[in-house]
Amino acid sequence: MKKMKVFAFWIVLMALCLVVGFALPELTLSSEKSEEESSSKYGEVEKRWGIKPLMVRLTGAEHFLDFRYLIVDAEKAKLVTNRKKKAFLKDQETGEIFNVTMTKMGAMRGNTADPKPGKQYFILFTNAEKSIKRGQKVTVVIDECRVEDLKVE
Repeated sequence: MKKMKVFAFWIVLMALCLVVGFALPELTLSSEKSEEESSSKYGEVEKRWGIKPLMVRLTGAEHFLDFRYLIVDAEKAKLVTNRKKKAFLKDQETGEIFNVTMTKMGAMRGNTADPKPGKQYFILFTNAEKSIKRGQKVTVVIDECRVEDLKVE
């Protein structure tokens, strides 16, 4: 009886390994495809502005929108990381504008006169009314730099 249970356990384990073996490459390929689509989609932004948009994510009980980007070219990115350049987020469906969150210390955005390649920066936009939901598409505008079709996570 004990041998039957052990045998059954090994059969189930082997079947599980086969299922994972067939499914895993598909999952990996779809992940690679989405990264390729993302990089080609924002390739123009990278070339012109020196930044690679990473994500827009709801945070703080959905009261804020956290836009993250990576510095690719420090010289070009100086225009984007400059605090004096106006930034806002726009809901592509309604056209509603969301401003950078302000505190007593100033705007909630990573900024510097000397951006470092490979370093991530952020801008925190206010979503006080919780108008933006996961899955919606938004555009981030920083002075003349426009990053369109960002899907909110």
